[in-house]
Amino acid sequence: MMYVQDYDEMYYWQREWNEEDQLGAGSWGNTYRSYIRWPVRHLPYLKNEQVFRCPSDKVARRSFCAAPGGGGGVPFPASYGVNLMIMCYTASPVSMAQIQFPTKKIFIAEASTPFACCENWNSEYFRAANWSGGENGWSFSQMRQNVGLAKQRGITDAQMANVTRHQLGNYIIYCDGHVKWTRWNSVGDSNSVDWRDAIDPLFDRP
Repeated sequence: MMYVQDYDEMYYWQREWNEEDQLGAGSWGNTYRSYIRWPVRHLPYLKNEQVFRCPSDKVARRSFCAAPGGGGGVPFPASYGVNLMIMCYTASPVSMAQIQFPTKKIFIAEASTPFACCENWNSEYFRAANWSGGENGWSFSQMRQNVGLAKQRGITDAQMANVTRHQLGNYIIYCDGHVKWTRWNSVGDSNSVDWRDAIDPLFDRP
């Protein structure tokens, strides 16, 4: 929230999801490039790279890529992803005032990649935050389909226990700043009204 206060109450935003930028110097060295820019941009407010990694994350160095980076790496392990419906897929930066119900809109959440926790068509990166590859005998594409549409497909708690991070759920930071553990089936399937209501700044359930 300190970042938002410093930027005229605007959430972090980038024009394209794959828009690489030079992120500058840090513990990683003199230079770093990535299109996953939000962790470094928020680091001055957190002052500790370790807070980006959840101790319960099965992948100890999730998405880490050593300097000079390039592509979708991050200069330190990151267990969380952003809501790209707020931080990218709009014509311009989203303001706090545009979020009508900040207590229910997801800002950042535990995710299988720091690229994103959430897109209208993608709930699986959040639900399967602890995916490390091969759980339940699923390929990556099978995981995306099965987890993203888990309610429709009748995916069981036993299967989801293998890919969630905290006893069938994961943690969410909402747009008002509060944090809440959320069970995997408490959010809607990909492309559902319930899921859009949770993440899309331009959509609220009637």
